[in-house]
Amino acid sequence: MSLIKKESIGTSIIFFIGVVLGYVNLIFIYPYCLSLEQIGLLKLLLSLSTFFASFVPLGGPNITIKYYPIFNKSDEDKKNFLGYLLILPAIGYALFLALFFIFKENLLAIYSDESPLIVDYVIQLLLLIIFISYYRVFLGYSSSNFKTVFPAFLKEAYLRLIIPIALFAYFFNWVSFELAINLIVGFYFSVTMLLVLYLMIQKNFRFKFSKSFYQNSKSQLELFKYGSFVMLSNSGQIIVQNLDIMMVGAFLGLADTGIYSVVYIIGQVVEIPKRAISRISAAVIAKKWEENKLDDIQNIYQKTSLTNILLGGFIFIGIWVSLPDLFSLMPQGDSFKSGIYVVLFISMSKLFSMLMGNNGEILMTSKYYWFTFIATLVLSVATFISNYLLIPIYGINGAAFATLLSVIAFNLALSGFLYWQFKFSPLSFNTLKAIGFLAIVLAFGMYLPNLENPIISIGYKSILISVLFAAGVYFLPISADLKMLIQEKIKKYI
Repeated sequence: MSLIKKESIGTSIIFFIGVVLGYVNLIFIYPYCLSLEQIGLLKLLLSLSTFFASFVPLGGPNITIKYYPIFNKSDEDKKNFLGYLLILPAIGYALFLALFFIFKENLLAIYSDESPLIVDYVIQLLLLIIFISYYRVFLGYSSSNFKTVFPAFLKEAYLRLIIPIALFAYFFNWVSFELAINLIVGFYFSVTMLLVLYLMIQKNFRFKFSKSFYQNSKSQLELFKYGSFVMLSNSGQIIVQNLDIMMVGAFLGLADTGIYSVVYIIGQVVEIPKRAISRISAAVIAKKWEENKLDDIQNIYQKTSLTNILLGGFIFIGIWVSLPDLFSLMPQGDSFKSGIYVVLFISMSKLFSMLMGNNGEILMTSKYYWFTFIATLVLSVATFISNYLLIPIYGINGAAFATLLSVIAFNLALSGFLYWQFKFSPLSFNTLKAIGFLAIVLAFGMYLPNLENPIISIGYKSILISVLFAAGVYFLPISADLKMLIQEKIKKYI
């Protein structure tokens, strides 16, 4: 766990920096610089591109995590493997373009009534898809080399630092809105190129295209089979994260999309610890499967679940008790207040996923990776149906509740299968203690009064909740890992 701990802590710091930047963007920049419709357009473009980019790499990011330990045994195999990974998105993108232009009219008709502006940005959408696709592949390759901090910085902090440049340029009438969008597309391209440069500096971007590698039919068949399943299976989380925004845009229009996207991001902050830990733990779990160390996998499963729910619960409490203050700080804040239950439902979905631990990473790196395909297929259908039924009736709240239902069902299926096959469980007695402790902290936070000044109100609530949480983790026998971390910080600063 030392490697996981070291990299995940560094990555978590980057994520939290990104959160701060994200909040600054959301509170001060997006609402000041853009209308709700323009926010909706930008978020819809990013959601659509992220959605399609989950298919274009043909499972490349997860192929990397599972098979890198095998191909890393020789320098020749490693070079050929990276060459193979470079080809996959190109093939996938060519297939995507062919299908897109065949069904172009049908696809654009989905948004032509409620969100017609999206039709004018098709080229930008197509460019974003290929840039994000290659970034995902390079991110997986970097994680397999146990390098996660800088890639996390590029996505979480770097983008949030430079995207406001384009928005301010538009706000001050230096560029048109279309040119601002083009600049943002260019920023995504720079992220991919900077990650390539990073891999080159680390001497991990050496590749070749050997005929012998591709002539090995057994190897190619295995990679293609796994990649095909993963391409569909791994899309489950992407579907849950983006289908609601896509369908809100289709059913309700860009203004509601803008509101939903902003408050969704507020709820999404809860899962930051899981995202940080999962990036490095997936590679370690793949190695444990190769070594047949099932007890180690179970140990990682429970420890990550406990850490995730404690940290995620702490973040949720801080957000929920300060949400009225946060809305009062935001320009157009009255418009965003309509999304308070979106924050609640999205946060609950993230917390439940965190409670179930890294079930997805364990399954995807095991011989039973095919089960995620079945679960994802059901998830995709359920997500679409629930959004289709609930959005027209309950609006953006219906979209968020549909996401919650889908996440619960999906994670129960994955965790249930792991328990059936291996008796793996993410839950322990410490988990129950953690949930009880978080309930006490939440009750304490809810009784804290709102002050007239929202900044001061957020500040004093955050301090009191943080002190109570840290004291509880330190003195109560809940999480040895978090207690050790607090002890290290105390020794460092006192």
